[in-house]
Amino acid sequence: MRSAIPILMAALVPLLVASVSPAGADTTDPNNPGTTQGTVTKADFTLVYYRLEGDKAIEINGTTLETFFNRTRCQCNEKMRIRVKLAASGRQKLANARNYPLKLLSGTSAACLCDSPSACASATCKQLGNPIDATNLLNSDADFDFSVRDIFEGSTPGDNACDRDESRSIFIWMDTDDGDDYTNVTDANFQVRIDGRGPPPPTGLTVTGGNEALEVKWDQIGQNNDLQGYQVLCSRGGDGAPFPKVFTPGYDVISCPGQTQTSGALSTPIAEAGEPLQAVAARPSMRGAPPAALASLNRDYLCSDILTSGTSTRIFRLQNDIPYVVGVISIDKTRNPSALTEVVLQYPTPTRDFYSGYRGDGGAAAGGFCNMSGSSAPGRAAWAALALAVLGMAARRRGARR
Repeated sequence: MRSAIPILMAALVPLLVASVSPAGADTTDPNNPGTTQGTVTKADFTLVYYRLEGDKAIEINGTTLETFFNRTRCQCNEKMRIRVKLAASGRQKLANARNYPLKLLSGTSAACLCDSPSACASATCKQLGNPIDATNLLNSDADFDFSVRDIFEGSTPGDNACDRDESRSIFIWMDTDDGDDYTNVTDANFQVRIDGRGPPPPTGLTVTGGNEALEVKWDQIGQNNDLQGYQVLCSRGGDGAPFPKVFTPGYDVISCPGQTQTSGALSTPIAEAGEPLQAVAARPSMRGAPPAALASLNRDYLCSDILTSGTSTRIFRLQNDIPYVVGVISIDKTRNPSALTEVVLQYPTPTRDFYSGYRGDGGAAAGGFCNMSGSSAPGRAAWAALALAVLGMAARRRGARR
């Protein structure tokens, strides 16, 4: 019996210690950050992207995320958020861990995945938001707020950071030991596409005058899988007045909060400041660099919705013998517009074309500025109806003459 006492005491000691320790107390050495039960990998994390507008967080996903990172959002330092979620598998792996620094980084693997304090101190990798204690993810999601430009800058910040078109890596970086050496979650690498480069501008622009209308044509851009379509901008020459009809821009206008877009009179090189409209209208068709009001791509000067097929359109409801300045831009799928490099000054001229002849003979079908050329079925049906109406009137007149 005497030999069994030490064994009994050894069994009772842990129970006695537990009985005097507060319930739920951390009895682990606070200087020891704990251990992970398995390697935390990319599969343990989910990233959710948000666009911030004031106090609103609007989720970005699917196609919207694929086209989100464009030049305008970069130049305007638009604010965004990434929410990091830890799956149940990850929470199990971190259950015994404490004080694990976690960062969200943008850049290249060579710059971001440093493996020593000295290497990380000199790493050219953009930190997104503020670091957190990874164990916070055991109880809730973690939000990282930063600007779109931070994503574009990545490992190579600079004045031209917004002029990039490439894949960008977003890394989840963790220090999973005592802090003297660094261990990275090397495969927690999430890819996004940044595109700050607009497509090339259209060439071969021609503008032909018609009765209260202008016919606008341009050349198709070469093979470009990123092309979304084209839009026409125009204005009256001289006074620079935009048209009252509002069109929806297919591009994000580079006009940041607190800034206003250029507007006002269209002066040189198309029309001299203060020059009478009659003098300008007497000139032949001219082409040149766009005035500032159009070059800024101010949406007030849009004269068409986005044209996703074809390379021509017709602008109606214009005033004869008044000059108009017309230009065309191309737009990519990330809503980046091309530059407006050239405009043509042209003016409508009185002619008796099919439409005006039809109206002059009593036709009542509506037409106007918002009617653009295209190959849509409704457009073909409208013109077919118009032709039939004219033919019907002609037949009635022939019958009356008889």
